[in-house]
Amino acid sequence: MIRKKSFDEHMYRLLRENNLYRKKIPDGPDSLFKAFSDALYFTSAYSKEIQEFAVKHLTNLIATNRLPYHLLAFKGDTQLWKDYCNDPNRPDFNKHTVELISSLFKVKVLIYFITNDHYLSATVVNNNYDKQIELFRNSLGSYDVLYSGKFIAKAGLCQNVVFNIVDQALTGKLMPIRNL
Repeated sequence: MIRKKSFDEHMYRLLRENNLYRKKIPDGPDSLFKAFSDALYFTSAYSKEIQEFAVKHLTNLIATNRLPYHLLAFKGDTQLWKDYCNDPNRPDFNKHTVELISSLFKVKVLIYFITNDHYLSATVVNNNYDKQIELFRNSLGSYDVLYSGKFIAKAGLCQNVVFNIVDQALTGKLMPIRNL
């Protein structure tokens, strides 16, 4: 059994080897919606709105009889639908939520996790979309956002441009943009 600290080090090493960087989302039952919010809008502030969109989207799919294969469990099961509407944060609804968000926002969702034998593995949901969101499910069942090294480099460059503009506005001097 790997100790917590060495497991975390192993997890970060596996992510770095795959050019992935983890943005921690606070653990809890709503971490999946917060992770989606952060992946879509770079803030977890819209998690409640995304949750409401998911419920409305499911209701619409049921009403129009357009449930995709992976959501057919809701077909004719009004109790399951009511349960989801009342508490979409339940862990047993996570797979449904991922399908709904993928469909609603037209994104491919990759969910990485560490297997019992300590390998990095991933599940792909709705891989027919071009835009992609990467999440990490930790051992507690909570979710974090993953970003590629390429994205992090672009974000760093954008941050330098913004700092340069602010610095120029404050000092009146143009500073050279630092490359990463």
